[in-house]
Amino acid sequence: MSLELSNFDEMSRQIAKDFLRSVLVVDDHPVFEEEEVVGKLQPPDVVVEALESPAPETETKASSTEAVMPSAAAIGPSPETVAPSVEAADPHTLPFNRFSDSFAAFGMFCTVLTPEKEHLDDFVTQSVGESGLANRADVVILDWVLHGFKEGEKTLDIIGRLTHGEGGAKPRKRLLLVYTGESDLLGIATKIRNRLNVPAVEGATAREQTHITSGATRIAIYAKPHVKVAQDLQPLVVPAEAIPEIVISEFANASPGLLSNLTLRSMGVLRSETYQILKKFPAKLDCGFVTHKVLQNPEDASAHLLPLVVSEIQSALEDNLVIEVLSEPALAGWLDSRIASGFAFNFQGVTEIDARGGVHQLLKRSVIDVAGDAAHHSFLVGFLKSKNKARGEVANRLTEVLSAEAGHRANQEFAVLMAVRSRYGTPPPRLALGTIVHDRGRGIYLLCIQPRCDSVRLAGERHFPFLPLRATDTGYDHVLLHGDGIVTLQLIDEPYRIEMIAFQPWLETDREVLAKGGGEELFFKSGASETNFQWIAELRPDHAQRIANTFAGKISRVGLNESEWLRLNAKNKDE
Repeated sequence: MSLELSNFDEMSRQIAKDFLRSVLVVDDHPVFEEEEVVGKLQPPDVVVEALESPAPETETKASSTEAVMPSAAAIGPSPETVAPSVEAADPHTLPFNRFSDSFAAFGMFCTVLTPEKEHLDDFVTQSVGESGLANRADVVILDWVLHGFKEGEKTLDIIGRLTHGEGGAKPRKRLLLVYTGESDLLGIATKIRNRLNVPAVEGATAREQTHITSGATRIAIYAKPHVKVAQDLQPLVVPAEAIPEIVISEFANASPGLLSNLTLRSMGVLRSETYQILKKFPAKLDCGFVTHKVLQNPEDASAHLLPLVVSEIQSALEDNLVIEVLSEPALAGWLDSRIASGFAFNFQGVTEIDARGGVHQLLKRSVIDVAGDAAHHSFLVGFLKSKNKARGEVANRLTEVLSAEAGHRANQEFAVLMAVRSRYGTPPPRLALGTIVHDRGRGIYLLCIQPRCDSVRLAGERHFPFLPLRATDTGYDHVLLHGDGIVTLQLIDEPYRIEMIAFQPWLETDREVLAKGGGEELFFKSGASETNFQWIAELRPDHAQRIANTFAGKISRVGLNESEWLRLNAKNKDE
């Protein structure tokens, strides 16, 4: 798919369109618009002679030959079709054949479900369950009134469960559309906000009031044709054929951004390349893997396959050039889109045109090159200050300017994303290389540097080596999320600061030290203490390995007596 890289909004729509695959519609009044066939009369294939009978005196005698009404087959092809206007008769109806056909034109599956009135509660529970269609669909379109529940009770139930992850539904990025025959769109929006505990936006436009974001879920409210609404809500009254375009735009606008576009683009490519990836792991390789598992330690061999799968996924993404959504034209399009939406740089002594041009140059060239370019003198003086200070000014101010938020929160959260492993499932974290714990007794953070192979197959207590992390506001090299806040830390990797602390599995059958607890707080067991060492984070493997290598280099330094003159002379060797 060729992307419109220089137009950020259009590129976002293209990415959303490529990603979206499945749409579920829940409506209690879908109708199939049968086409009325109006054919052209043609001469009959068969002509029979009419039987003679006495005609009344008051009537004119019939012709001796009468044409027989042709059969449907005799009507022939090329009929003109007229679709009855179901919508005009009842604004609550949903023409599901036109609805499905419209989505099919965009490459999306559209399923329309009509729950039975007597089983409506069961339908709600099943649809949002782990294997329910509403939980699995990319987009869910809901009628507000289902079988006489005029206040939208059942629709609210579905929205609440999908948004909050209740009843087996897993919270994830999803779009929910309320497509209703009711006229009180603002009232519907208020009920949804109350159900989700989302406050109203003061001074919001009608459109803003009918668009609600809660966590990763976006809810938008639209009216079916012929619904009478206030003038400012008229743009929200749309025909069935317009819904697919609206779905794509709403999904793209739910989380517009460079990184979210990269993620969605990657997910879309993986959906398309699933078969090609599967081809790399055919059943005929199973026997080879089993032999590998038997020869290796059976407990560890299974984990060897995961990096292979990840590697194939990465190859698929790289070969499909997903990274182009972060290319220079895409970045320039992103910046122009923000400016068009009202963003201003507000650099002191720099016009907005010069500021835009200067930042555009930073997206193409290195900071030092831009700082040395006389063509951007005002930008240099007003923002970069000088060639020597340019990198420092960009590091200290650019994110703050672009985000319109004081401080380095965006930089810090991005640093966390790059260095700390994310957790998606429920398996408990284990204590191994890269694990960071909080010693609540002493109020300090510790980084585990135990090799992974020494962290498994435990028969009881084992000592783990740790390096301290000192809390500081300056000069920090690690950023962590702890609770609702950001913690900035500096690693102390001197060999003489290492600590050995004994831990043991919670259960004998665990054979490794796993974190245990409730809610967000998880703890490792150490001696008699069960709530002192709190799990905080796990570094990504390459980041943890780099620390281990640096530490290993320090403890392997060789101290020897040598000529000081020779040592100093060696520093002056020619390159």
